[in-house]
Amino acid sequence: MLLPDSYASTQKNYPVVYLLEGAFTTGMASSLTGFLHSLGTTPDVIVASIQLVVEQNKDFWYLREIEFKVPGVQDAPPQSHANLFLSALEQEILPLVETAYRANPAERILYGYSSSGFFTLYA
Repeated sequence: MLLPDSYASTQKNYPVVYLLEGAFTTGMASSLTGFLHSLGTTPDVIVASIQLVVEQNKDFWYLREIEFKVPGVQDAPPQSHANLFLSALEQEILPLVETAYRANPAERILYGYSSSGFFTLYA
C-alpha cells in the first residue's frame, strides 16, 4: 500500500489505483503517480498493490493464467476462474482497502497489463 505524502496531514478521502500483478507494477505506479501529481495533472492517490504470492516461479505463471484469463476466451485454460477472482476483488479486497484506509469508493482505477489488463476489461 502506497499512501500519498499528504495522507498523514489531512482527513480527506483519496482515489485508489488498484494494481494487478503489483510485483511488476508498483514501482512504476509509485513514480508516475507522484510525478503526475507534482505537475498538477492528477490528484494524490492511494496505490494498492495486489500480488500473487507463490513459492515457485512456475506457480506464478500457472496462477496468473487461471486468475486473469476469462473463461470462454481464446487461450483461456479450462480451469480458469477469473469470475472467482472478480468476486473476491469486489467482495473482499475493495471493502478491505476502503475500510482500512480513507479511500473514496467512487474513485477507483483498476490497472493490469497483458493477461491482467484483459482481466481489467472483464471487470
